[in-house]
Amino acid sequence: MLTFTSFCDVKDDDGAYFDPDSISLSIYDPDNNLIAPNLVPYKVSTGIYIYDYELPRDPKVGIWIFRWKVSVAGEVITENTDDYFSILNPDSVCSCSIKMNPDGNLNEKTSSTVVITFMEQATSRAILPEKVRYSVHDVNSGKVIIDKTELPTPIPQKIILELSRDCNKIINDANPLETRNITVEYDYRDLEGNLTRGASEEHEYSVVNLEFVGED
Repeated sequence: MLTFTSFCDVKDDDGAYFDPDSISLSIYDPDNNLIAPNLVPYKVSTGIYIYDYELPRDPKVGIWIFRWKVSVAGEVITENTDDYFSILNPDSVCSCSIKMNPDGNLNEKTSSTVVITFMEQATSRAILPEKVRYSVHDVNSGKVIIDKTELPTPIPQKIILELSRDCNKIINDANPLETRNITVEYDYRDLEGNLTRGASEEHEYSVVNLEFVGED
């Protein structure tokens, strides 16, 4: 049997730990069914609480939610109180989706947003990898725009990356168009606790050289 430990830190606006008036948590399965309501966590120290949850046999594949409920001065705090973990079968195959906004040709005066999500292919359920790395390079020249970077943990359900205008600068002024490549690598743990390397995913987009815009 596997056990997942959820943590909750309670701090004031100055970053100091304090104990709330009350604190509890509830657990939801990947179908958003309430599995265990109003559980009492263990207090590690002032403002720091944990709860160890033993997974049931044959748990559902997908994202499980630890929803913490913190009450201070009669007010229930709901922002940033969810904790997540993923369940994957040993033979699960996971995939990665990379979407850009704006989508289509960019130029060196354009910044862009990249949205990255992950799912288990057999069930199409969203999952959370344990580690995620990304990089950006120019396809033609091979020049590295953003070196391989590992994202901080825990990994959110939806990763949002902001690519600045610097990522879209034209490398060779003689090129009317250049192609960039975003590569995402990710690792996840299966139900047996093994760390598995997911297949990397790539996404290409074009950058227009404004010097050629309007030319016949």
